[in-house]
Amino acid sequence: MSLALDRFARDGSEILESFLLPFFYDNFTDESISNIKMQIELIRKINRIKSTKFKHFFPNESFDCGIDSKRDGGSGDASEY
Repeated sequence: MSLALDRFARDGSEILESFLLPFFYDNFTDESISNIKMQIELIRKINRIKSTKFKHFFPNESFDCGIDSKRDGGSGDASEY
């Protein structure tokens, strides 16, 4: 992870946050992170990015990523903020 982060920075990328999920098969089951501490860490990092970089698009602290499942007959569509 540190090698990748170093390379991205040298290539001019702005690294907003990083997250490492070690021991994937121990910490990830049924399409979600099973380790609660790691899940909370990831959600906090995503919300920090949303609130600092995309406040116009994500006006609240929700974890819905701008998808409105009520639009287009329940199939979901990007919300317009």
